[in-house]
Amino acid sequence: MKFFDNLPAFSCGWLFLHNDYHKLNVLCDFEIHPGIFLPIWKNEYSKKIEFNYSNYVFKKKKRFEKSKYFFTSLTNYPGLIFYKNIFYLYHFGYKKFDKKYINPEAKFSLLENSLYSMIGIASYMGFKKIYLVGMDYLFEKPINGHFYEKNHHEISFNKKNEDKNKYFFDNYKNDIEFILIKSKHNSNSFLKTLSYSELFKIDELKKFNYDIINKDNLELLNKTNLNYKIF
Repeated sequence: MKFFDNLPAFSCGWLFLHNDYHKLNVLCDFEIHPGIFLPIWKNEYSKKIEFNYSNYVFKKKKRFEKSKYFFTSLTNYPGLIFYKNIFYLYHFGYKKFDKKYINPEAKFSLLENSLYSMIGIASYMGFKKIYLVGMDYLFEKPINGHFYEKNHHEISFNKKNEDKNKYFFDNYKNDIEFILIKSKHNSNSFLKTLSYSELFKIDELKKFNYDIINKDNLELLNKTNLNYKIF
């Protein structure tokens, strides 16, 4: 993380639990999933109405204090009504990416996932060069899984998802230079790639989830009931 401390960073998901998160200069954090900040929700895996443990963890660990701007879906407003520096985005019926509707102050058609939202906001702010880190699903042989899971990496390919991602990035290629950072094990991508060792001039080190997230936080993730393989 320290190699990026001179650049403004955008983060999403559970990255804020990384032991070195404080070494980043986090300008914006994103959590787009609708209902994720409500105390009770319908779990997308169990399909049951239950206590939302993710929301509990976000607030217990004071996630909203770790960045200058926090972006989320307008559907999460009821669960965040008492929090400051929250910026709400909504599609107003344009649920699929349409470059005619990417105004965060009005119709924002980039709520399919946090990656699209981050790039949309970065573009709106005027950024012209973006390093993509940890986006292993953008390679020719996509790797699914999370850095906080125990050695959980599944290589899967979905032609529909690849076409959608290519279309999205093609719409921004004349405005922004994208550089996808890869490990030595990753394949090529439709984006320009650069390895960690090439960028930082150091040997790549393999680490496990318990090396980069403390045990107490791993225990919290294990209780979210989101099918994570933590231990």
